[in-house]
Amino acid sequence: MTRKPPVVYISYCRSSAEDTAFAKQLAERLRGDGVRSLLDVWELRPGMDIDGWYSAAIRSSNFAIMIGSKALTAKWREKISQIDFKSLRELIYYQHTRCIPVLFPGISSRDLPPPFDNRVGVQMDPDNSDIGYTQLLYSLTGRNAVTAPPVRERNPSSRDPSQSVFLKRLTLSNFRRAQQLELVRSEAAPGPTSEPGQWTILLGDNGTGKSSVLWAIGMGLLDRDLVQAILPSISSPLIQFGQSECSVQVTETSTTYHVQLAHSQGREVIDDSSGSPDFMIFGYGISRGSAFGGPQRSVELDRPLNAINTLYGIPTNLIHAETWIEGLERNALKAGEATEPGQLFPNVCDVLKSVLPGIDEIVLDEERIRFIGPSVGDCTIDCLSDGYATTLGWMAQLNT
Repeated sequence: MTRKPPVVYISYCRSSAEDTAFAKQLAERLRGDGVRSLLDVWELRPGMDIDGWYSAAIRSSNFAIMIGSKALTAKWREKISQIDFKSLRELIYYQHTRCIPVLFPGISSRDLPPPFDNRVGVQMDPDNSDIGYTQLLYSLTGRNAVTAPPVRERNPSSRDPSQSVFLKRLTLSNFRRAQQLELVRSEAAPGPTSEPGQWTILLGDNGTGKSSVLWAIGMGLLDRDLVQAILPSISSPLIQFGQSECSVQVTETSTTYHVQLAHSQGREVIDDSSGSPDFMIFGYGISRGSAFGGPQRSVELDRPLNAINTLYGIPTNLIHAETWIEGLERNALKAGEATEPGQLFPNVCDVLKSVLPGIDEIVLDEERIRFIGPSVGDCTIDCLSDGYATTLGWMAQLNT
């Protein structure tokens, strides 16, 4: 699969010879590194509509670069409206969501016009074009110039990754509406396998405590720090009215975990808890949202609370599936088909096609993902039904 190079629009102050020379040098270098740069001095011809070209170029670009120099910031302060200022006015009008300020020495993002005065910029020097260039190139091609150190695993697991995890017992005391409750999972029915099934279904009328059971399971299995972080955001009390403390005990395949909450200075805090398990936990409540939304939505589960927030009534959207899939495809192209990242993208597409009935093909067309098949025709992600979009969002989140 071939992928078109990113398109980058460059805004600069044309009345400054230094800015013009730098813009040309930067555009030429980016083109040499596979980034299609749009520069007005290369594109505008006699008789062309100047405003129309600026608008079309900005709207068609994946990124915009604003060269923040003393000349540009001076023009912004003076509000001079002339031909070399039209580009800046168009960027402000469209508020380009992927505008990257390139800042000359002595200039910060705060010197730029809103809404770009709060953007993270790249420091570059017109006298030394190598300063900051790698960081800028990586930003345009979806890589990180600075890699965070690996996170040390807190609880190294000796568990066989192929081993299933089953909840065997749940015991609650004074937790929400449950004064005393014990749920024990029955043994597997005789059959070709001795293991229980893959799903546990909890049935009951409204108001009988089903959500409380799910909340308790989450509280019992979550890491102590996560429980402490989520407690202030929960709108309803967990400790039963009139009681001083509550407790949850969860027994899974091989280990028992517990948490105990108590009142302290008018709020609920952890009084005691065990260690967290060595398997991942996801929890979805009624406000789980869908995969819709713009690319500014989160595409990573860098905050562990994102995986369980909605279970406790805290609004958290699913990650932006379109940006996530684009990232997989981009990483696959960089790594090559024979590598593990190279195989991940086609494998994910195969899984998505298997769980979304009637979709036979998933393709990337410039910056949009298209789904093709008898159930959807040929459409983009924002044209999918709520059910398809939500399922897609779940799959993206569970595989991130």
